[in-house]
Amino acid sequence: MLDHDANPNEPTEGLSPVRIATLLDRDDIRQDLEAAGGKAGPSAADLDRFWLARRLQAIVGFWQSPLSFEATTDDYSHSVNLTRMDLEAAGEPSYFVVDPDCSSADCGFAVLHKEGREWRVVLNGWGDFQALPDRHHGLADLRVSARMAAARYDTTVYRFDGHRYRAHKCEVAEYDGNDSDPTVRPIVCSDEVTDQ
Repeated sequence: MLDHDANPNEPTEGLSPVRIATLLDRDDIRQDLEAAGGKAGPSAADLDRFWLARRLQAIVGFWQSPLSFEATTDDYSHSVNLTRMDLEAAGEPSYFVVDPDCSSADCGFAVLHKEGREWRVVLNGWGDFQALPDRHHGLADLRVSARMAAARYDTTVYRFDGHRYRAHKCEVAEYDGNDSDPTVRPIVCSDEVTDQ
């Protein structure tokens, strides 16, 4: 941009280039833009969310639709599935990001937590997700339920160990087709969905 004598304050998709560089954690670019006279400009919540989602999806490795030069962020609103969570009682927010390329009931997801200037994937897997009131090493426990077959759901409670979430309690719920309550039994936990 600067190599082509562009205005460092010209908005891109409604945000200043400095603001976008900040959301993408590109301090090198932000500093170059500011040195050329660029200003952060006002924030717009939906645009901030769009660019943050793109950044977090890239960290996780989720597929992202390419951005067309003429397209607007409105054209990509379907690919922004980002939920802010306060897993830490006080401190940096965490985000729950869903795979934008998913069309099934149980989509892939990742939970990212910011420590200082770095985003870390602390849990990834697939299924439905819920934060619980109990905390370990500062972050809330998480419950993930996934449909494994037509009449079977696996549920895992994860606890944070200071570095990532690990499976703590696992159970399976099986339905017999008679509209009755499922049979729920404990199962051995596997840590495979949290490996990163």
